[in-house]
Amino acid sequence: MNIKLFEPPAALHWIVKGYWYSDATSGKHASYRIYADGYPGLIFQHQQGQSGLFRGDTPLPLCFVYGQKTKGFCLNQCADGTLFFGIQFQPYALKHIFGIDTAQLTDLCIDARELFEGIQLEPLLHLTNEQQLLDYFTTYLSQFIHQNVTQPSYIVLIAKSFEQYIGCSSLQLAKEYRVSSRTFQRDFKAHIGLSFEAYKQLIKFQMAVGHLQQLKEEKLVHVAYDLNYADQAHFGRVFKSYTGYTPKEFVQKIAGCKAGELLHTQRLRIIAD
Repeated sequence: MNIKLFEPPAALHWIVKGYWYSDATSGKHASYRIYADGYPGLIFQHQQGQSGLFRGDTPLPLCFVYGQKTKGFCLNQCADGTLFFGIQFQPYALKHIFGIDTAQLTDLCIDARELFEGIQLEPLLHLTNEQQLLDYFTTYLSQFIHQNVTQPSYIVLIAKSFEQYIGCSSLQLAKEYRVSSRTFQRDFKAHIGLSFEAYKQLIKFQMAVGHLQQLKEEKLVHVAYDLNYADQAHFGRVFKSYTGYTPKEFVQKIAGCKAGELLHTQRLRIIAD
């Protein structure tokens, strides 16, 4: 699977983190491991008009929205020749657009047409390259957001630069924004889909992934301490709960991957199994 990444237009960047495209013309890797990365998203996929993406024996919808994952990973099987177009939304986007409690979407993949009115599969099936799909979804999202935009929340300000709050507690942030601890926890989960503590753990994992992609095995202990894990054993347990690999095994796995076999973004989501 060769993956191309695209920046959204400046006007959409506050809602869309990025676009990605792939036509899985290589059958080398039939299975892909999908990690929690902190972003909800939308995926359009098909193989000659039929679903080319499976979870177990179950085909996924041709166009679906996924919410935040709590932890762990899932395995998807990809049919040879499947075309993919994906959108990474900002963490708060689905709440901001639809006004729904995004905790209701946690760990779900649902048909995109249940949320995004006006998406029609038939025209999408005739779009054959990344530029056509970029143009379609950029136009669609621009019009949809213009019609459905809601007022920003203070949670948006936190989520846009969450890494700087890794050392903070929810109580500290509640005081900073002059709300009660209970209100902050409720608002955060409604916008992000996870509790503040669960989301912080997820982002720490993603920060660890970034470190591990740059470091050698003998430096793994430094990652644990840099990210304020209690010790290396604790770091290892948390990391394995997200990936199924120990940090050492993950470094070895990444080292064996070729360009195009994993999705490099600010946060890693997809890797060939």
